[in-house]
Amino acid sequence: MSWTAGTEFIGATVTFQGNPSAAAQVRVVDYTNYGGGTNSNTYYAITSTAGDRTDYASLFYQNAGVSTTGTYGNADQFVRTDGNITLPVGLLSFNGYKDGTRNQLRWITSTEQNNLGFEVQRSLDGVNYSSIGFVNSLANGGNSSIQLNYAFTDNNVTGTKQFYRLRQADLSGGSKLSNIVVLKSDKPTLITIDGMFPNPATTVVNLMISSPVKDKLTMTVVDMSGRTMMQRSLNVETGSNTLPVDVSGLAGGTYMVRMISSTGEVTTGKLVKQ
Repeated sequence: MSWTAGTEFIGATVTFQGNPSAAAQVRVVDYTNYGGGTNSNTYYAITSTAGDRTDYASLFYQNAGVSTTGTYGNADQFVRTDGNITLPVGLLSFNGYKDGTRNQLRWITSTEQNNLGFEVQRSLDGVNYSSIGFVNSLANGGNSSIQLNYAFTDNNVTGTKQFYRLRQADLSGGSKLSNIVVLKSDKPTLITIDGMFPNPATTVVNLMISSPVKDKLTMTVVDMSGRTMMQRSLNVETGSNTLPVDVSGLAGGTYMVRMISSTGEVTTGKLVKQ
């Protein structure tokens, strides 16, 4: 795609319905250079009619000297970014396992920026979550470019199934929720695909996999004609694992996802790609 200076390029049109006097706000997140490339300048302009109460100064994750706001002659506002704006934490993996009457949770970060730490949340129904503890960031000053390993023990397990997630909190007050790990009352004896979300998926699907042992799995994605459309290796820990898989390269349709353990055990699940 090329952009000619002075030419308007409309990326999206958003229409708000309802009371125009409501305090409706718009937040734009800029993933500049997320996939590589040399362009580090991005412009967003928002034209509004009525009811827009957007605080344009908070449109972006704050990065001093990078995000700036401005106003056109007709009073419309814009945001310009110069450089990379990244989310505070890159979460490589999140998993858990039964340890007697306790549940052990483990997660690994690849990078951290301005990270305060992680609030561990638990639910018995997968809908209503409550905080059961907080783990401070291991990064010096909340910033790190190396892998860091975290652990948390839930000593007060109740119910037959527990749902866990992390609320990553940064030093400026922002937060982000992780994927979900589900632990059952019994330790898994077979490798299983416990779920996929979102399903249908557009770009990334999160696979919820239970494994009785630490293992390297072979994942294949097969279309309804039996053709293998994707294959890759996935590392799992003992217990419940939530692993993101990029499916953006698949055409729309229905697929079978097959997991094969190092001992030849097989489990399958159905994926719908939009």
